[in-house]
Amino acid sequence: MLIDDDVPTNYLSNIIIKDKDCCDTISTFSMATEAIDDLKKRLSSHQRLPDIILLDLNMPRMNGWEFMEAFNQFSFEKQMPKVYILTTSMNPDDKIRALNTSSVSGFHKKALNEDILDKIIADIESA
Repeated sequence: MLIDDDVPTNYLSNIIIKDKDCCDTISTFSMATEAIDDLKKRLSSHQRLPDIILLDLNMPRMNGWEFMEAFNQFSFEKQMPKVYILTTSMNPDDKIRALNTSSVSGFHKKALNEDILDKIIADIESA
């Protein structure tokens, strides 16, 4: 699942993920509120959840941290999706906060590239 309000970033991230051939489907959301609604729907209807969520921090309406607050309210019966933050934020407090948030699996600078994706895949495979 990609959550980023920047359409070109989502487009490029989709290409990188598809080129790597590392997942079956990619759900893309330009609004974090839409992603929360999608997760609620999936949970209530027992649909498959995303394995990975790539989350931007700086978004309108609901930013990445507000998304995480809502995300952390969900009760995941099986496996909780792994959330990786991809951001342009230069605020060192964002990285510290991410590293201290147990439901965040990683923090990377935007934009997604093959090296970052390889690190995320290696992290998941080692878990």
